[in-house]
Amino acid sequence: MRTQANIASRINAERKSQERSWAWIARQTGIEYKRLLRQAKNCDVALTLENAALIAAALDVDLADLVAPHPFDPKAVAR
Repeated sequence: MRTQANIASRINAERKSQERSWAWIARQTGIEYKRLLRQAKNCDVALTLENAALIAAALDVDLADLVAPHPFDPKAVAR
């Protein structure tokens, strides 16, 4: 679950850096808005790889940048 939280955190950071809303991502990806929010906030629905790929494409970033820990992330080394 910690990994999913990290992925959701990276998606949220990228979304904010591009000044995009969750509604915009939902429209671009075709993912239902409420489902997207539940996945992004790690509530009760797991973020699927397919949805992560759709979100990465919408934000124009590589999927690997969202799902792989940054090589210089001290939190990634500590695990």
